[in-house]
Amino acid sequence: MARIHVELQQRWSDMDAYQHVNNVAYARYFEEARIKLFFMGNTREDTGLEKLFRDDSPDGMKMVVASQTIDFLEPIVYSSEPLTVELWLGRLGGASLDIYGELFTHGPEKRVAARCVTTAVVVDGTTMRPKRLSEEARAAASKWTDEPLKLGRR
Repeated sequence: MARIHVELQQRWSDMDAYQHVNNVAYARYFEEARIKLFFMGNTREDTGLEKLFRDDSPDGMKMVVASQTIDFLEPIVYSSEPLTVELWLGRLGGASLDIYGELFTHGPEKRVAARCVTTAVVVDGTTMRPKRLSEEARAAASKWTDEPLKLGRR
């Protein structure tokens, strides 16, 4: 499988009154992993995806989240050990892409704590209207495309 690995440091404030990571933090972890992948290029693998789906200029293309669904499978307790998120890409539309993710627990017996499907749309930075994915972005993304992630407990 074509997986991209992102290491994330937990924050003490991620914990809630039940002494485990709050569900809102899971959404932040997936967001941070996407930022490291598409904006910073700060992943274990050299993907070449940074700057292909967004532009730093004020009127350049932007990537916005159109939808996101998370299945929470297991609680995470606070640890100074980094968490790992594995990402891969799915369907590439005209201006959109599906980003799949699995967040893992700490320790030697890492288990999937949550799964996420995010649909992101590339938009023009001025009009905020969808902008077609470039051939260069499609070619780079195809190297990291794999089977869709199915969510739901049914």
